[in-house]
Amino acid sequence: MFFGYSAVLSVQKDGEVWLTEKVSSKQIMDLIIQQGTSFQPGEMIAYSNSAYYPLTKILEEKYRMPFQKIVSEEVIKPRRLKNLTSFKPDKKNVFLPYRYNDNPWSPLEKDLDFLNVIGVGDIAATSYDLNIFVNSLFHKNILKKETLPLMETVIGKEVLGRGIAVWDFDGTIFYGHGGDTLGSHAVLIYNKEADISIAYNTNGERIKKEDFIKNIVNLLYHKEVRLPELK
Repeated sequence: MFFGYSAVLSVQKDGEVWLTEKVSSKQIMDLIIQQGTSFQPGEMIAYSNSAYYPLTKILEEKYRMPFQKIVSEEVIKPRRLKNLTSFKPDKKNVFLPYRYNDNPWSPLEKDLDFLNVIGVGDIAATSYDLNIFVNSLFHKNILKKETLPLMETVIGKEVLGRGIAVWDFDGTIFYGHGGDTLGSHAVLIYNKEADISIAYNTNGERIKKEDFIKNIVNLLYHKEVRLPELK
């Protein structure tokens, strides 16, 4: 249910993002249970951030180690990634999240407390390391070759897969994922036919990440590029 996005859980409380202050794991799980599902498994498909939270707990129980350690042992060390990490409580020199408001760039008063979103939105990386990761994934160096297709979107039948979505740029198909915190934004996509990957991440945003990536793809494939409006 969780991994297939076939039932949705909400990450908001009374319509507001509520994870900017540290809360207990029990409080998060209690709210997930209290809010229930938006529809029943198999009825439709939609993206669910909060579904990753219990999935992370399942992983930690299976591996008998914290999520940060799992990421380190299974992803970072085998690929020698120097600039990809899961959040640790003792992190130093963390950049503040920024937003553009009527001319000046200004830091957000609050961002997510990342201890609340371990396994959901806590991984930070450079675009270089993201590209190494996604190439390793699609070259089947992380998962078994039988497993990767189970994650992919079935084109024509689904909008989202099980962790990997389709990005269709006028018939040029990339597979990947995009995400946001309250201040940061990222996209990571891969094209099988050309063996091309594109990673983009930014702190603060004036051009929507989807528009930015579309122009990058258009440049690569010699298509028209339209400069997006700055907001």
